Amino acid sequence: MKPRSWQTLVARYRAALGTYVAHEDEHSLERAYELGRTALNLGLGVIDMARLHQEAARLVAGTLPGGAAARWMKGFDAFLMESLSAFEVAHRGFRDACDRLSRLNETLAQRNRDLAASNERLEQEVGHRKNAQRALAESELKFRSVIETAQDGIVTVDERGRVVALNRSAEEMFGYKREELIGRSVKRLIPRSLRDAAELALKCAARGGERRWLDRPLESVGLRRDGLEFSIEVTLATWRTRAGLYFTGVVRDIRQRKQAEMELRESRAHYIKLFQEARAMEEDLRQLSNKILTAQEEERKHISRELHDEIGQTLTAANVSIALLRAHADGDVRFKKKVADAQRLLEQSMNMVHQFARELRPSMLDHLGPYAALRNYVKTFTERTGIKAELESTVNTDALSVQQGTVLYRVAQESLTNVFKHARATRVKIILRQLPRAVCMEIADNGRASPPPGQLNGTARGRLGLLGMQERVRLVNGEFAIESVPRRGTTVRVQIPLSPARAGERTRESAGSNSN
Repeated sequence: MKPRSWQTLVARYRAALGTYVAHEDEHSLERAYELGRTALNLGLGVIDMARLHQEAARLVAGTLPGGAAARWMKGFDAFLMESLSAFEVAHRGFRDACDRLSRLNETLAQRNRDLAASNERLEQEVGHRKNAQRALAESELKFRSVIETAQDGIVTVDERGRVVALNRSAEEMFGYKREELIGRSVKRLIPRSLRDAAELALKCAARGGERRWLDRPLESVGLRRDGLEFSIEVTLATWRTRAGLYFTGVVRDIRQRKQAEMELRESRAHYIKLFQEARAMEEDLRQLSNKILTAQEEERKHISRELHDEIGQTLTAANVSIALLRAHADGDVRFKKKVADAQRLLEQSMNMVHQFARELRPSMLDHLGPYAALRNYVKTFTERTGIKAELESTVNTDALSVQQGTVLYRVAQESLTNVFKHARATRVKIILRQLPRAVCMEIADNGRASPPPGQLNGTARGRLGLLGMQERVRLVNGEFAIESVPRRGTTVRVQIPLSPARAGERTRESAGSNSN
């Protein structure tokens, strides 16, 4: 502080101090506070204020009478304390300001920490967004790559039907360049006759209706730039952004598929026609086979009767004549021997004729039924071959038609012939069983297993024998099967269905026998 300003302040302080000491009034004491404020404003400290008070008090003390020293000292102290009260007020204000500043600093530090944490989170979020942007860019690149390399055409339009994007396959499919379609109506790709329907479909889909157009592929017609119409299959998808609603169609050229479908339909129709012709031919062959087998049986019956009646009678007459000749040849031994030899040969011929007649068509089959004929055949088979043959039956042969009985007899006859020729068996058993709606016959031997039908001794006779049995059974709507097990023999199984009327009669007979 400058000396002049100091002296001025000292003079003012001395005057105020003197006045207060002399009068001790409040106004002079207020001037002490104002002087303290002035010193504070001038930048003086408490020590400077004490020095100021000391210097002013020395000057005032020199002018006062000596008898009032104690009273003066009390006034000096009061004046000093009042002048220092400005410093006290300032100090308190400073302390409060420091406290507020400290609190503000603490708040600022917390906010700095929060800001640092926010900045860290922001940096992480920025990093995540950058990674997401990079991933999005990569994904978009991959998506564009997939879209551009797709074999199907891909076209995206907005809700007003304007093309916003398409891929290379769509350009090649419709014959347009990309810049010729972007921003233009998709109607360019639709034949004129279908444009109104396509526009209506887009409007309905934009309003949320007609979801069926978005649920499955649609077959339609596309229009190329050169005016060519071609078959297409369209799969629609819809997606919405802030910019609006968009439709993406995956378009596939199905001209080749349509051509293949048409050829397939034509081929199917052709094969159906061939199949029907084959069925008709099969039916004709079946009828012809039935006629042949029927004619064969009739011819066998006719030949058997001729052998038995005509030739048998003739041979019998010849045998009687030879017997008469033998009676008149008593004197000629040589002649008598020749007549005996001729008679023996004739008797053998008669036996062979009767055997042929029985094998062609036994009369028992027509007069006594298939069971009696089969029983007689089994007996002669055992005598002729030495193979033990047995026959068991629970069947009422009256339930069988003439044709069904003939089929059972012929199958058994052919099976026993195969057993004798191929099976090397020692025993064979024939079982006839009555079923509710059918008759079942099983022929089982203990010989070696039969080879497949096509390999039966490699002979045409074996194949024809099996085929003949199968054909006979088939003509009466029956089922034929052969089961062969090595070292266990072969079983031939035939099942012939009964007509409803005969099956009903058989059921009533069974019910009556059970009640009895």
